[in-house]
Amino acid sequence: WILDKPETGRKFPKTGKSFPKSGITFPKTVDTQYKNKNSIKRSSSENSDESSDARLKKFLSTHPEAAVYTPSGAKWGSAEDLETAKWISSRVKLINPTCKAPDMTSWSNTVRLMRQIDNRSHQDICALYDWASKHHFWQTNILSPESLRKQWDKLTMQRNAGGEQRAVKPDLDFNNTDWAYGVIR
Repeated sequence: WILDKPETGRKFPKTGKSFPKSGITFPKTVDTQYKNKNSIKRSSSENSDESSDARLKKFLSTHPEAAVYTPSGAKWGSAEDLETAKWISSRVKLINPTCKAPDMTSWSNTVRLMRQIDNRSHQDICALYDWASKHHFWQTNILSPESLRKQWDKLTMQRNAGGEQRAVKPDLDFNNTDWAYGVIR
């Protein structure tokens, strides 16, 4: 039904066409006005390998410990961050074998943020995740470093409170008749 409706708005000629009376040509931006912004063509200097190589060299000189990183350098992590992220991923696989493979760069970045911003060690991160992965409630709610970081304070408080985990119910002894004493005389 949407395709049957008439198009609205002004129609602009394609780039390079000129106004009928003045002869002035339309600018480049008019052609891309109704297109996806991601499809805009960039100049050759923006697409060149030289600029991306220079950015990569600058990023690696600023962060020599980066073992994994996005092309833009926005997310990155050290080898230890990556190892911790892989360990968490392996534990998630034990809880849910059908889960999809995580973005290790993003997970490593979150581990790095927990380490650098939140001042938590890799050992602290792994210990709390280990506890959460065995907890009856948290094991299905903490399935990534992001959720671990978000719920850190709640998890720590519950772990430190102790006794919050449900105790395993004892097996029933169907041959035990102790309950009948005092009921039947």
